[in-house]
Amino acid sequence: MVIADPDSGDASAAPGGTTYTIANGVAGTTDPTLDTALANLGDAWHTVLVNPYGGFGSEGAAQCASFEAAFDARIAPSVKRPFAMIMGYSDTMANLVTFAGTRNHPATTIIPVEGSPDPCWEIAGVAAGLWAASNAAHPGVPCNGLVLTGVRGNASYPVWTGTQRNTVVMAGASWTRLLADGTVQLGDMTTTYKTNSQGVADAGDKWRFTDTIANIQAKEYSIDALIGSDTYARAVVVDDASPCDKTYVVRPKTLKGDLFALVDSWVANGWSKNAASIKAGITVEINASNAGRLDFYVPDVIAPGLRILAGRYGWAFTAAN
Repeated sequence: MVIADPDSGDASAAPGGTTYTIANGVAGTTDPTLDTALANLGDAWHTVLVNPYGGFGSEGAAQCASFEAAFDARIAPSVKRPFAMIMGYSDTMANLVTFAGTRNHPATTIIPVEGSPDPCWEIAGVAAGLWAASNAAHPGVPCNGLVLTGVRGNASYPVWTGTQRNTVVMAGASWTRLLADGTVQLGDMTTTYKTNSQGVADAGDKWRFTDTIANIQAKEYSIDALIGSDTYARAVVVDDASPCDKTYVVRPKTLKGDLFALVDSWVANGWSKNAASIKAGITVEINASNAGRLDFYVPDVIAPGLRILAGRYGWAFTAAN
C-alpha cells in the first residue's frame, strides 16, 4: 500500500487545486548490483558511502556484502582508503537485531528510526551527511546527539530503553533517540563488527564504533600527505651515518623525526594518546632487499570516543564520618 500523506499534517501542507495519481510500482527482475560502481572508486578518498537499499527485514544484505568486499579491498596496505558505509532502517527493533546479527563487518553501519515514514535512503543520506561534516571538523568525535534534520520518527512506536539500546549495539546496530517534538537524534553509531576471524569477540571493541574509521582515515591521510611532501617526492636514501648535507638526502632518522612530529599533532588534536609509547615503538629502516625503500611502523594508540559514564550516588541525613 502506498501512503500519500505519511504523517499528520502532510495533507494540509499540499498546494490547493492539485491532484495526483499513484500507479502501482513495477517490480524489478533482479537485485541491484554495486560491484562495478564500487570498483570504480579508484584511488580517490571517499570517506563515507550511502547504501540506499534495505530498510526492512533482511533486505539489502546482498548490497551490504558488496560494500564489505569493497572495504576489504580498500583497506589493504597498497590502497589505504577505508570508508564508512551507512544504511537506513525503519523496521522494528526485533527485526533490526536479527538483521544486524547476520552481519559482522566494520564497513556496515545501520541507522534505525523505527516506524519512520521516510525512506531508508533518506535516513542513510542524512546520517551520512552529519557523519561526514562532523568528522571533517573533528575526526573520531562521536556524533551522539546530532539531529537527523528532516527525518521523521513515529510516536506510535516505543522509545527504546537503555537496556534495549544496549541490545541493539551488542547486535551490531546503531540507535537513535525520538524526542517529544518528533525530532530524531543520533545515538551511538555502531558497525556490525563483533567477532574476529576466529569467531571470538574482539578485545577492546576494535572496529565496534564508526568513529574509529574516521580516526584511522585522518591518520592515514596525514601519513600520505607526509610521504607525498617535497621532502620525499624527489630524494635519495642514505644511512643515518652518512655525512652528506644535500637537501634532497633522506635518512631513516629524517622520516622518524617527521613521524614523531606527526604523532605530536595527533595527540594535540585528541586523535591519539600515550605519545611516548607510540614514539618508542616507531621504527624506520632501509629495506634489506630494496635500497631505495624505507620501511616504517607506527604503533598508534587511538583515543576512543566517550561511551559510558558510570557513577555512584549516595545520600544520607547525616554527614559521613
